[in-house]
Amino acid sequence: MNQSALEGFVKIVEMDSFSAAAEALYLSQSALSQQIRTLEGQLQFELFQHVPRRVILTPAGRDFYPKAKQLTALYQEAVRHARAVQQQENPPERHLVIAWSHEAMRMFGYDLFSLTNELCLQYTSIMMQCASRSEVWRSLKKGDADLSFQLESAEFYAQGFTFIPLLYAPELCIPIHPPADMPVGRLSLEQALQYRWLPVKEMYQTVYETSLLQEGLERGVNFTPVGGIRSASYGDPALKMVPAVYYRRPDLSFARMLDWGRGHRFGIVLGQKREDPLVMAYVRAVQQLLPAVYDIILRIEEQFMTEMYQKGVDKAQANRMKLVQNGMVHMAHIAVYASAHTNGVAAIHTEILKDSVLKDWYQVYPERFQNKTNGITQRRWLALCNPELSGLLTELLGSDDWKIRLDELKKLERYADDTAVLERFLAIKQTKKEQLAAYIAEKEGVQIDPNSIFDIQIKRLHEYKRQLLNAFSILYLYFGLKDGSIADITPVTFLFGAKSAPGYRRAKAIIKFIHEVAKLVEADPVVSQKIKVVFVSNYNVSYAEKLVAAADVSEQISTAGTEASGTGNMKLMLNGAVTLGTYDGANIEIVEEAGEENNYIFGAKVEELEKIMPTYDSRKLFSENAKIRRVVETLIDGTCCDGGSGDFRELYYSLLDGASWHTPDNYYLLGDLESYVAAKLRCNGDYTDRMAFAKKQWLNICNAGKFSSDRTIADYAENIWDIQPVKVD
Repeated sequence: MNQSALEGFVKIVEMDSFSAAAEALYLSQSALSQQIRTLEGQLQFELFQHVPRRVILTPAGRDFYPKAKQLTALYQEAVRHARAVQQQENPPERHLVIAWSHEAMRMFGYDLFSLTNELCLQYTSIMMQCASRSEVWRSLKKGDADLSFQLESAEFYAQGFTFIPLLYAPELCIPIHPPADMPVGRLSLEQALQYRWLPVKEMYQTVYETSLLQEGLERGVNFTPVGGIRSASYGDPALKMVPAVYYRRPDLSFARMLDWGRGHRFGIVLGQKREDPLVMAYVRAVQQLLPAVYDIILRIEEQFMTEMYQKGVDKAQANRMKLVQNGMVHMAHIAVYASAHTNGVAAIHTEILKDSVLKDWYQVYPERFQNKTNGITQRRWLALCNPELSGLLTELLGSDDWKIRLDELKKLERYADDTAVLERFLAIKQTKKEQLAAYIAEKEGVQIDPNSIFDIQIKRLHEYKRQLLNAFSILYLYFGLKDGSIADITPVTFLFGAKSAPGYRRAKAIIKFIHEVAKLVEADPVVSQKIKVVFVSNYNVSYAEKLVAAADVSEQISTAGTEASGTGNMKLMLNGAVTLGTYDGANIEIVEEAGEENNYIFGAKVEELEKIMPTYDSRKLFSENAKIRRVVETLIDGTCCDGGSGDFRELYYSLLDGASWHTPDNYYLLGDLESYVAAKLRCNGDYTDRMAFAKKQWLNICNAGKFSSDRTIADYAENIWDIQPVKVD
């Protein structure tokens, strides 16, 4: 019997979910299902009833489960015991000797002791030897030491040692009795030459003297040897010169980086044992934890800071633009500095980059900043996924040229008031809704009404995309219908499709909450006739093709200023869905193209949020607005259950009290909630006039031409890549 399959069976029962069990076991769901089928074949009886999206044990499965759990536990205990016996009888001997010079220990031990500790479990022992530099070299030559950490020196190579670089260390000045007017932060070489220079140890005097002589700056440079970092006491100002690895030490925050484009490499020195697999395993581990790319990044930063000084950039601004800050590498800064162009992917996104996010960079390199609004391919997101609508468009246009020139759709505006055309469009939309309903019934085991409004939010699940806001709005409608504050609505099916990062706990809590909202609505015999909530399983591109073709309403509700562009909004627009969204990302351009009157915009804009958020008090709003409070309290009052995980309570307090990494309700869910509900009700009411609503949908199709990826790529080719079109015969 397959032990893995047995463990999989137990895990499925314990977690009440195939998908959750597969994730916990680091398997795909299909692989786990195959294991269970194999196990059932071996047992010659079925373990589970075949019911979509539910875990129901057969009578035989219920009887087998406690015995399977016992067997699994006994197997695991037996393996642990056998391994312990093996370790006692034949423990692997893995010893490592690391030699440190006194100087290297003082300079780099602070950073590397923790690194060594992380690797200690791999070895029986790791011995540290601290000696003079000459003694370290002698140990390496004799083979008494396996390796050493050192600054690079030509003497290594002369002695036949191998040097493996880890870090680039720019030079650093430590002020000794600095005057009050000494500049803060970086010092130019000219500024540094106003003071005496003190190398940290005699061994470095030659290194620094040589570097300075190469620059022709020997005049006026007075070196005085001293013993340790803080061992000297001089009555007049002086600078002690050391490698910049010191700069990472919190007790040396007063140090000054020397801006002159020189420095040294720090790394591992290998002696006679450079071919030893044990030694090289340690080296590879250190390289993984402290990769050589950091060396390259520091070199790039030194070049960058030199360029900023040459351009006359203010010191405070240059420091804000640094590539490495507080021990953290800022990849966006590296990308902007290393790239010829910086592109926003929607007009508002580009303006946000220029005005706030990358304002410092825009001031230095304004010529690099461009906008290239994202696009989608109509060949997949219309021709392939909606052949019925594609056929109608081709018929009306007299050709399928729209497949390569999407702006051809603009010509179809002349049919916006043609009842016959709109009725054909509505018939196609109804067909796609029926197809989707049938697919969901088969895949999810859920029945939905194809005659209801299909209100769809499909995208990556993240807090800023505000799926939680959508769930709150549904609860707002639910309670409103229950208490009579909302008289009636057109039946609507709210469809969600999303995946989250595996470790994103809040996102998973939001998914669970949406499922709980669905259960709450479904259990009400009255409201369930008006509202249906479905979170589709395993959302992917193939599922998206079916959803976009059937959608009536496209939910694009990110907090204004957080969505770079979006492409789901374009796919849904192209298939005849109106946009219900914020003034954010490509939504703005969709409204510009198709008209705000043909879409539904709500919520605070970017410029409004800039004024609102500094003083925004979500708990005050919660306390003063009973309807909002009733919705939010479903997280903690038992209306919706998180199974005892505490995840819903964490969501609750994140909205009202914030967390260590963000302010309360930092994505303005509660602030936008009532504006959002009002837009939802307005859209719902407009849908009752099917011809008028169909006209809105049709005009969105006609004005989707701008959002073709063909246009986007052509813009890149012309303005970024400088590629000329080539005619293909």
